[in-house]
Amino acid sequence: MTLLIVNDVEMTIKFLTTKIDWKKYGIFRLFTAYNADEAKEIFRDQEIDIILCDIEMPGENGISLIRWVRSQNFSTEIIFLTCHANFDYIQEALHLDCQDYVLFPQPANKIGEAVQKAVERRQKKYESMQLEEYGRHWLDVHQKSAQEQGADSGSMVDATVSYILENISSPELSVNNIALQNHVSLSYLSRLFRKQKGVTISHFIIDERMKLAGKLLQSGDATINLVALEVGYTNYPYFTSAFKKYYGVTPSEYRDSF
Repeated sequence: MTLLIVNDVEMTIKFLTTKIDWKKYGIFRLFTAYNADEAKEIFRDQEIDIILCDIEMPGENGISLIRWVRSQNFSTEIIFLTCHANFDYIQEALHLDCQDYVLFPQPANKIGEAVQKAVERRQKKYESMQLEEYGRHWLDVHQKSAQEQGADSGSMVDATVSYILENISSPELSVNNIALQNHVSLSYLSRLFRKQKGVTISHFIIDERMKLAGKLLQSGDATINLVALEVGYTNYPYFTSAFKKYYGVTPSEYRDSF
């Protein structure tokens, strides 16, 4: 499963990423963000199962970030990690369907165990969704011919591709919103898309954004900030990081090579 750690303190991020064997607790992909803006960019690009989030951060705090997560209809498991046992924060966290509240500092194994519980809750939700989808699929099989079903699946994937390309500049473009647009579950659409396209929806979005960014940097005089906005990134450092990961060079180095 995927875990996003959000904390503005570099030493805390370092502790959480180096002192805990996350695979032992069921986490196989780990992301980090130092503020709410970076976290939102990651949510738009990746499917995040669990978030381990600080509450008190400069600018937008953790409570506000989780409010945004819920407003986007992400079903992410929420764990707050904080140095203060503030009753008002706890009440707000419960209101936002936060699953756990961990006081920091804590031994590495205690934090890992809290995340492991979230992994187990998430797994149960997946299993429940799979059963529901199996039931719907069984009905579909008995109500439609195989040809019709294949055509519908293809149309849905084609519609998804069209929606992505039409909204590539929108910061709100996310796998979750695409699933809502198609009136299907996120897991069903993700499996269908990967089966037909050979890549995840998240990777397809990143690929299209990076290809467009490359074209804009080659052909135009727009600043790198404007290019970032044009391809849906409101956080310039995160765009630069994503671009370098994709092309192997920074946006400015890429532009200078032409």
